[in-house]
Amino acid sequence: MGIDILQNDPKILNKIGDFESYTFDQDSLPKETDNPARFKVKLNGSAASIYLKCTMQKGKSGKWFIQELKEDSLKKINSY
Repeated sequence: MGIDILQNDPKILNKIGDFESYTFDQDSLPKETDNPARFKVKLNGSAASIYLKCTMQKGKSGKWFIQELKEDSLKKINSY
């Protein structure tokens, strides 16, 4: 749910480049019934990796959207 939204967010892609992968701590994942859902994730891109604290909300239409997004840190990938 949330990863699909995050990996296509233009603001995030401007920071990390092309999306490549993600990682997360299993303990930080929300339950299926949580609304809003809060979790932490690391997105890896072609130019950088970003750590995010996310809050996603399911709207009345049943679609998820980003309610709050906090950038924990951004690590640029060295290019030689």
